[in-house]
Amino acid sequence: MSLNWTPRWKIVEIDVEGIRLRVPRDEVSGLLSCPICHSIEESNGRYFFDERSLINHMITHAKL
Repeated sequence: MSLNWTPRWKIVEIDVEGIRLRVPRDEVSGLLSCPICHSIEESNGRYFFDERSLINHMITHAKL
């Protein structure tokens, strides 16, 4: 099993408790990526399995 994959990012719109965002979602793994941390060119950033975790992460950006 490989720990690497070639992500195919697609911008999708999510809605969590009335918060609507356009975020990158990998079509291969289904992972969501923080649109603030995400860099397609470098394939780095923070990845999340669910929308609520992504929203909680993005709130930390506002607190900085």
